[in-house]
Amino acid sequence: MDNLIYLLIIILGLTGFGIALNIRWKKSEQKPMVCPLNMKCEQVLFSKYAKFLGIPLELLGLFYYGIISLSYFIFLFYPSLKNPLFVFSIFIISAFGFLFSVYLVSLQAFKLKEWCSWCLMSAGISTTSFLLALHIQSISATLASLASTYQAEIIFIYSLATSVGLGLALTLEVLFLRFLKDFRISNEESGVLHILRQMTWLGLGIMIVSNYALYLMDPSIMSTSPRFFIKIAILVILTLTSLIYDLFISSKLVDIYSDEINRQHVADKYLRNAPFLFGPVALISWFAIFILEMTQDVGLSIFQLSFLYFMGLLTAIIVGGVLNIKILKRA
Repeated sequence: MDNLIYLLIIILGLTGFGIALNIRWKKSEQKPMVCPLNMKCEQVLFSKYAKFLGIPLELLGLFYYGIISLSYFIFLFYPSLKNPLFVFSIFIISAFGFLFSVYLVSLQAFKLKEWCSWCLMSAGISTTSFLLALHIQSISATLASLASTYQAEIIFIYSLATSVGLGLALTLEVLFLRFLKDFRISNEESGVLHILRQMTWLGLGIMIVSNYALYLMDPSIMSTSPRFFIKIAILVILTLTSLIYDLFISSKLVDIYSDEINRQHVADKYLRNAPFLFGPVALISWFAIFILEMTQDVGLSIFQLSFLYFMGLLTAIIVGGVLNIKILKRA
């Protein structure tokens, strides 16, 4: 059964590689993109969201699908090379591919409001590959054993992602307030904020995958741990608020802050206030995860930890509101 799944993933990987290669070739040769199903591929493939951290998505696709295809080819035809760490690494890459696909489809649905059939096919391929990998018996057994073997390394990676995420969240807030000193956000300044937010998404992805690995170490203990439960809850809140901000708010701020600060449209008022709500929520959430990770179990219940977190959120939101009022008064 495992060999059949290996073969299916190889076929899917080669198909995805072909899609990414076709997109790259069309872009390089400046040829028109023929989009099946009458969708608007060019609006998606040439948007500012067609890059992640400055790297074209099709290049990331070539790398991802190339690695997946080659690795599962080795698993199928050269099983002696299939050591546990290799298997674990490829599964992690597949998990990242799945999460990234969800992010990209969300951008098409809510941000661009345009669809690219090639992109949807690629997302379907990466999602199917990941779901198939979950059903490989040898991988399931390997993941549990490796999670325990490399516990220290996983905790280190998780702690590093938490620290970097907190630093990025703080940097985002500082830069946003600095850019707003002249009551304008230029395209260049928006680009800087956009890159930083993409880096926070990378950190979030690492944290999600790391938590899954930590859960595999001992599901019975983790599922009853208040600290682990509240970390997962905060991660969910952080992910959802980040999605809402990125999909519905961030791109509109340039337009709003390029106009007069005293525009009275109700929608603009809500959008002006949004960064002073979502920013503090993200900052306090990253800080809470950081504190939970860096401190030992203090014996608090889920209710007590939740109360402390929501009190922190309330305080951060109040501070954000005060800053917002001061900035508007200065304007």
